[in-house]
This record gives sequence, structure tokens and C-alpha cells, in this order.
Amino acid sequence: VQTALACGLPEAELESARAGRASLPDAVWRQLGRARRWLLVVDNADEPQEIGPAGEPLAEYRGWIRPHGRGLLVMTSRDCSPQTWGPRARLLPLKPLPAQPAGQILVDAAPAAGTAEQARDLAMRLGGLPLALHAAGTYLAGPTSRYRTFTTYRQALEHELPLLLGAEHPDASHPRVARTVVRH
Repeated sequence: VQTALACGLPEAELESARAGRASLPDAVWRQLGRARRWLLVVDNADEPQEIGPAGEPLAEYRGWIRPHGRGLLVMTSRDCSPQTWGPRARLLPLKPLPAQPAGQILVDAAPAAGTAEQARDLAMRLGGLPLALHAAGTYLAGPTSRYRTFTTYRQALEHELPLLLGAEHPDASHPRVARTVVRH
């Protein structure tokens, strides 16, 4: 809605949709169809059924996700099924970052945590995954962090991660719960 308002959606159309006299997704996408050069990013759409119309496949493009307009809609999701996203979606699998740029993310986030080589070692241990690198860098830069260097963090992963991953959790198969358990 904020994107559509920024692209000129008249308040009257928004209020009509909010009052239930019109479809809010239709009003938003109608305005995005009139606007030029917009970018909308929907991050972590890991449960697409929650953002589509109730009871309808997301791939019918009648809810919030519609691959049309004069801009670019970018979605991030762990669901990489073409059936979920439909025939007009262009799926782009992302790969882990190579050692040098991955290590640089850590150095940028926590410059006092060690050398570029130590950062690259930790980055490769984290699999070059951007979110893991960001989380580790943020943690290392924190003033109350238990581990303050790339090396001690990597050593902690070797010793403590097996214990964490082995921890029993009743809902660990649910993606949201699994992500939280690993993050902690």
C-alpha cells in the first residue's frame, strides 16, 4: 500500500478498498500499472500461501503477488517451485558468496575482529551465506558479545554448533522455528 501511495494512488481509492467496497490488491496493482519505474521487494516469502488469496494458488496472480506492471517485483523465498510462483515468474537461484567477498562482509561488519584471512576462514565455515555472514558480523561487533574475534567465533561454531543442532525442539521441522533455533 505504501508503494502504491508513493506511486500516486489516490487516497479515495485506498479508502474505498479499506472500507471493503473494492479489492485492496486490485487498487494497488492498478496504480502500479499506471506508475513507471518502481521496485518492490518482498523478502522471506517462505510461506507463499499466506500472501495469496485464501484458497487460491498464488500462481493465479490475483492476490498481492502479480508479475505485471511497469516496475520490478522481486521476491525472496526458500520455496523454489515453479508451480508455486507460476509461469510468468523468473526463478533465479542464489549461490553462496565466494571467499573474498564473503570475508569482506565480515570485515566490514566487525573491523576489529581480526584479519581478512581470518574473516575468509570464518566466511567459508559459514558457507558463504549472506544472512549467516551478516548475523555473525553483527554479533562480533556487539559490545556484549561472548566471542569477539573471527577465530574464536569459528572455534565456538566447531564446539557448540553440534550441541545446538542436536537440541530437541517440538516444532523444529517448521521453517520459521528451524530458522529461529539455528539463529540462536
